[in-house]
Amino acid sequence: MESAEIRLLGVGDNCVDAYGPPVERRFPGGNVLNVVANWLLRGVRARYAGSVGDDRDGGLIRAGLAALGDDGAFLRTVPGGKTGVSRIALGATGEATVVDEAYGVSGEPPLTQELWAFVRRTRPLVHLSTNGGALRAVRFLRDTGAAFSLDVGDHWGELEAPERRALMSAARYVFVSAGPGPDDRTVDRLAAAMAREGPEVVLVGRGSRGVRGLYAGAVVSRPSLLEAPPVDSLGAGDALVAGVLAAAVRGASVDDQLREGLGWAADACRHLGAFSLPA
Repeated sequence: MESAEIRLLGVGDNCVDAYGPPVERRFPGGNVLNVVANWLLRGVRARYAGSVGDDRDGGLIRAGLAALGDDGAFLRTVPGGKTGVSRIALGATGEATVVDEAYGVSGEPPLTQELWAFVRRTRPLVHLSTNGGALRAVRFLRDTGAAFSLDVGDHWGELEAPERRALMSAARYVFVSAGPGPDDRTVDRLAAAMAREGPEVVLVGRGSRGVRGLYAGAVVSRPSLLEAPPVDSLGAGDALVAGVLAAAVRGASVDDQLREGLGWAADACRHLGAFSLPA
């Protein structure tokens, strides 16, 4: 990939999603890797920077990234390191649950001078996650002039105030997962609290209820586009993030950004694993 064409960069976590019975399969995944995978699968110019161990699971991540078309230049292999693993339970209705997680080295992205120079030269939108060393990455890359997107997942309430303020003040886009339970008023209060600390855009993923949030101070909301029960809901939130950001960097309207994100999220629910590798 020519660096001048890169408009999106994911820096952060990956893992192997290890499904229990009856699936009993292992897939490459992880919040940031899933976002990058969705971009690459749709021909979006993007790169991934992260770390794996020199174990079998690290090999699965490396092979998956290669199949997606990333040359792995910013994928660090840590000698003796353990690749992150998430154990996944898939319910009868297609709802995926993370049973437990061992992050291994995936929370330690390769913050090298080569990566800094690449970001400085190409000025991509850099997507991060709180699972993947986001605060260290922001501090390292802040003076490159790049814009930041951040996925806080469902960990908003777990962030210490200094870390939260530092991340919110740096990010242009923030994504949070709330599930379908909270009502509109609760979601609006959450988005407003986050927006007050800096980001221009705060979008709250609501699972089967779609997405709602604040975009430049205006409330935005769209329902889910999933028309049938999911085969596997894992990775739908990451696909939502990927679709929104891909449309945003193209200059699409806010409504089209939400529509694209929800379309990608619906696609992610139609197969096992967070994303489907090319055949």
